[in-house]
Amino acid sequence: MSPVFTRTVALPLATLVFAAACSDGDGPTQPVRTPAKASTAKQSTTAGQMLFYDFSNIWIMNEDGTSALALGIPADQSFDPSWAPDGKRVLFNSARGEAETSIYIMNSDGTKVTRITDPPALSGDIRPVAFGKRVAFMRHTGGIGTVYRVNLDGTDLTPIASGQQPASSPGGAKLAFVDNGDILEYDAATGLIVNLTNTPAVFEFDPSYSPNGKQIAFASQQIAGNILNTISVMRVDGTAVTRLIWSTVDSYGLPKWSPDGKRIAFSLTASGVFSSDIHVMNVDGTGVTNLTNSPAVAEQLTAWAR
Repeated sequence: MSPVFTRTVALPLATLVFAAACSDGDGPTQPVRTPAKASTAKQSTTAGQMLFYDFSNIWIMNEDGTSALALGIPADQSFDPSWAPDGKRVLFNSARGEAETSIYIMNSDGTKVTRITDPPALSGDIRPVAFGKRVAFMRHTGGIGTVYRVNLDGTDLTPIASGQQPASSPGGAKLAFVDNGDILEYDAATGLIVNLTNTPAVFEFDPSYSPNGKQIAFASQQIAGNILNTISVMRVDGTAVTRLIWSTVDSYGLPKWSPDGKRIAFSLTASGVFSSDIHVMNVDGTGVTNLTNSPAVAEQLTAWAR
């Protein structure tokens, strides 16, 4: 029998206790939550669990689609969860009652929320990912996106390049990101940036390194001629591009590798509908399986392996 996708909304039942969560003590007051009993049952490890959001909350679930648990409350407006450098805590961006989003970190059960960034007015920070022992993210200001890196305590905030959707290689030696429809790669040791795709007729996005660091999975959309949406993989030097799944009507995004590198999960939006489901397939594109299958909900997968 196939696993059944179920959700547990534990934290909305939590007792809200307000305390300052900024490390410097000067930021706005942030909520610290004591979760209800339903959310205190922890697994022995977070290995193999997936993180996703659905535009109302962020979630953690087993890799077979079962036991989805909310890690916040809808009023916080939290998105883009990913695994922190220690592989145990969760990075995410959240508005939390403010005009713009900032980067935060919390335990994998939703407790001990701590702020990392505090963007200036008319800017917002999104898409955080572990980058070695630091965090990479995108800051948008006036419609312009810039990839930054920062320490977990919010110090050493450093711009890297114009772009968005950062994705770190295992260990943090390289950082892939998207700019002008191409996937580029930043070398942390040399500071050099190379264009891995350079395809004017195709828009590539959502890069994701394989656990062994030898390949990058990504989504793409052909923007010239006939429409073609795909999930593909390529070597880290941009060669040997291989299509795994494609469609002229459905769209794909956010491919993420399994911890063992044998499968790739992704979000699929069927033609003509707003909702999207999280699917998983083998690395050769076979065995596509819908993990969530929840109509009218737009689930966006943001992390699996780390």
